[in-house]
Amino acid sequence: MKNIQLLILFTLIPFVSCSGTFKHTLDFSPNEPLRVAVLPFKHIDSDGKIIEDDGSLLVDNVSLISSEVKNSPVALSRKIVLAELKKTSLDIISPVLIDIDLPHRNLAFPDGKFNLEKIFSVPAKTYCEDFLDCDAVLFGTVKKWDRSYYGLQSNNEVEIELSLISAKTNKILFQATANDSEGHGLSKGPTGYASVILEPLKGLDSELIEDLARRTIAKMLEPLRSKESKTKDTTPPPAIFAVSHDAINGEIIKGSPLTVLAFADSDKTASFTIGNYVRNVPMIETKAGHYIGEFWPLPEEKFEAQSITITLKDSNNRITKLVVDSGPVSLK
Repeated sequence: MKNIQLLILFTLIPFVSCSGTFKHTLDFSPNEPLRVAVLPFKHIDSDGKIIEDDGSLLVDNVSLISSEVKNSPVALSRKIVLAELKKTSLDIISPVLIDIDLPHRNLAFPDGKFNLEKIFSVPAKTYCEDFLDCDAVLFGTVKKWDRSYYGLQSNNEVEIELSLISAKTNKILFQATANDSEGHGLSKGPTGYASVILEPLKGLDSELIEDLARRTIAKMLEPLRSKESKTKDTTPPPAIFAVSHDAINGEIIKGSPLTVLAFADSDKTASFTIGNYVRNVPMIETKAGHYIGEFWPLPEEKFEAQSITITLKDSNNRITKLVVDSGPVSLK
């Protein structure tokens, strides 16, 4: 929780710099290709309740001392995590795509703000199978983002937790917690009145706590950096050349299957989705580059005007999608 404490002291305080504590567990190979969705982070207080972040701090506008705050703690932390994950073998889904989609999944309030309680209550499997096409989900929590001022001494402290959850097994693949802090002040007697006042205040510059967060997060994610040398993959992503389905006039006949066909790169994993109703129906490669899949409707199932989307995934978890252009299908 952002915390600026003002306390006038009449004796000099020695400079104190705290060392951080870092813990992590790793239960998968960082070299394993994994498609990851990094969800919006939450900021909690000491009781575990979500608090709103607006990025403002009391002394950020101290002239000539503090730079302007451009991000809230959660936005900045997520941004740093995304930058650090680019140094790993993980395939990271664009956060822009995630943030656009979340409100359409009833995971935001009417004013557009994310409903973080709901976001953190949804299982990783639901995110990955229903709309994000991922293998794992990373949840991030900011537990502390404090800046304290004691007249002659200032202190910055951050505490962050990151959890990477498998969509397939729901187990924790990677978890890291860290708490780090640094002090800023006068270690010896003041050289003048201006030093006594300004030196500790400089420790409240927003850039210092942002730099502390960057160093902390970089150390947290260090176990995910591949130790093996990698050559950059310059091959193109999988290609889909043609798709079709056999629903005449877009109507699926009850008691008969809907057959979906795709002509694409061979030796890939293919599936199709019918709107928001049927997800990831597997397709079989009958011969090189020819994929076929069937959907058998149940007697009670009904839906109208749902488009069909083909998904093709390669061994590096790169995904290509194509909507069947022969029109939507209905089951009445």
